[in-house]
Amino acid sequence: MLERTELVKYYSEAMDGPKNEVDQNGKQISKFIRNSYTSSGFATYYDDKVKKDYALDFMNTKYTDEAKKISQGLDPNQKDPQFDIRYNFSKNLNDGYDAHRRNDLLALQALSQDIAGKVSDNRENYEKFKAIVIKQNEEIDDAGSVEKAKADGLYTKYEKEKIKIFQDRVKSDLKFAVGEGKQVELQFLMSGSNSNTSNRYIHNMIGLFNEVPNNPFKIVELVSTDQDGYRTLLNAGKFDLSIAG
Repeated sequence: MLERTELVKYYSEAMDGPKNEVDQNGKQISKFIRNSYTSSGFATYYDDKVKKDYALDFMNTKYTDEAKKISQGLDPNQKDPQFDIRYNFSKNLNDGYDAHRRNDLLALQALSQDIAGKVSDNRENYEKFKAIVIKQNEEIDDAGSVEKAKADGLYTKYEKEKIKIFQDRVKSDLKFAVGEGKQVELQFLMSGSNSNTSNRYIHNMIGLFNEVPNNPFKIVELVSTDQDGYRTLLNAGKFDLSIAG
């Protein structure tokens, strides 16, 4: 639900253009979006004397293989030839490609961790989400192409239902910690010296997150007076979220 590109485009906006990747709504993704700690070109290795890139070859291959396993688990009798169309927006970890946002397979994997337990609501959440993804996949298959499916809004058609399932899941955990129906506030530490630069982009990212209806979380901006005040708060750990690096 957090649109990272809203912040990252502060650093990439001058270089972004029509060749950038877009999300399921056609919204441009920042060139600098990264989905792994190790970037391409940083580490290499040899496989049968062939030089390969750790991020582009090993990590991407591992990620895609695991994603296909989860996808095939939705329908064990199908080899899933439509994988690239169904999961076009989350099929690799390349930079400039927001693989984590609206990723149905990661969501299914997270929900599947619950079903080994004895809480019936957890299994119900998993089955509900799984049924939505199967229905969505059938409609995308019928569209026949990424362009047609995107134009018809099929990648986001059931977004509200999916978000609600996760909200219900999170709220069931939070009620034991903060009480029924209470919203958890997370403080996002920002330096006041960046008020006219990166803070505006962080503000946009936070604003979009907080606009999600029935959100069990609310991000609150904690802005220091100046850089010294920022370092004091940072060193004291008096915040929940921040940007570093």
